Amino acid sequence: MNYKILKLKFKTDVHFGNGNLSDAENIIYADTIFSAICQEYIKLYSDNLEELVDKFRNNLIYISDTMPYIEDIYYVPKPIKRIESDRESNSVLKKAAKKLNYIPINCLGEYLKGDMEIKSEVDHFENHIGKRYSKVSVNLRNGEEAEPFRVGTYRFKESSGLYFIVAYEKKEDFELIFNCMNSIGYSGIGGKKSSGLGKFELCDEELSEEFKKRLKSEDAHTHMLISVALPTETEIHSVIQDANFTLIKRAGFVASQTYGNTQKKKKDLFVMKSGSCCSIVFQGDIYDVGDGEGHPVYRYAKPLFLEVE
Repeated sequence: MNYKILKLKFKTDVHFGNGNLSDAENIIYADTIFSAICQEYIKLYSDNLEELVDKFRNNLIYISDTMPYIEDIYYVPKPIKRIESDRESNSVLKKAAKKLNYIPINCLGEYLKGDMEIKSEVDHFENHIGKRYSKVSVNLRNGEEAEPFRVGTYRFKESSGLYFIVAYEKKEDFELIFNCMNSIGYSGIGGKKSSGLGKFELCDEELSEEFKKRLKSEDAHTHMLISVALPTETEIHSVIQDANFTLIKRAGFVASQTYGNTQKKKKDLFVMKSGSCCSIVFQGDIYDVGDGEGHPVYRYAKPLFLEVE
């Protein structure tokens, strides 16, 4: 596989929801990126979405969740695994470790050995990544009394933003993903796009040699997910035997205008979160989370792994 970084530099605040309009996340999961790409693919290329879906399903393209960057430093999720350290008894470090969610890729080896300066890293990240905001909007309905409500947003600092990794076999497949994401940047990604949120500039970057090595390490003892993923029924028993993982619920509404006359909810799907660690790699799948009455509604849950020996 070939690997490239797609870097999103946001020009506006963003609203990445977690089911609550007043909250604001600062990460986009791989399944949301996949859905956005599918919708843009139909606009730009073809009504035959299966052509694109088959590329992902047949392992010709993989994508990660978005992860933060600050200037030229790329961060990856904190592995969900126990790290031995001589400093575990320090209460200040314990509190800092709970706040640590992302680690610079160039410090991952240090962290795994228990040698990383956790508090200074947490302070640097919190001071340079961005900030959550909450604003009051008003819902006007046919002259009725105004209904105020809060919308949570996130604002990345000038030198920070999000990136994700595209793994691909053919150059034209990477270009297809780049073109879709570049087009999405003009209209925005996430919620409240009609209010001008979620717009970004896109560029592609090469990965460092250490990053590539960890992505390409197939014989590692421990692999960490950097995308939400779910093993198939035939895979799941063997995968979870020796795994440390967190499950999150992925839900939401069908975005298609042709699915029905009323907005319908997708079926809930519980997936393994980025940072989950396992000793067995798996294929996962793209699941249909529709109600079976209209066209398929796809939820991306295929893994991209990083070696964390």
